[in-house]
Amino acid sequence: MRAREALSGVRGGASNGNLAGNTVDEGTHISSDILAALSGLDANRERAVAHRTRRVMQSSMGVIRERDQSKARSRAVALAVTFVVSLLIYRAKLNELRQQSRELISQLALRRLAAGADTAGL
Repeated sequence: MRAREALSGVRGGASNGNLAGNTVDEGTHISSDILAALSGLDANRERAVAHRTRRVMQSSMGVIRERDQSKARSRAVALAVTFVVSLLIYRAKLNELRQQSRELISQLALRRLAAGADTAGL
């Protein structure tokens, strides 16, 4: 409001050649956009718009981050499940191979004993 009071003597016109095209000595007319700029109303409005825009962008980034984290979590769980299943299969196959190797060793030992007995004439 002080800007309006201070500029109450300014009237539009380009007769004296100043940059704004206004004369100071002829009346009280001035454009509302100049008054708003001088009084800081535009700055407050722009700051409010910037603040709302920043809040919207931050919430959008939050949603995007949550979605990315959810995807990463799903991939990690799938990888962990795959790892556990392959580990269980590996353990089962390893136990099976151990059992087969024990049986094979036992059979070889028996054959060797039988072959030794044959050569010894028993």
